[in-house]
Amino acid sequence: MIADIGCGTGHPTRTLAGRSPTARLLAIDASTAMLIAARTHLQAQPAATANASPTCATLPSSRDWLRTR
Repeated sequence: MIADIGCGTGHPTRTLAGRSPTARLLAIDASTAMLIAARTHLQAQPAATANASPTCATLPSSRDWLRTR
């Protein structure tokens, strides 16, 4: 599991996904515009998800990577 809180455009998330290609992705950002950009950049990652509200996201207890801005 790769959790990226404040994922922005998704470029850093995609870089992390390249290091762990079988990991599930959780991309979180408060900005709808950034989530739209992140979804575009993460299309090749079928497990990618994005939640608009970082305060409502429940992070899994087990993660390989946790990135925050």
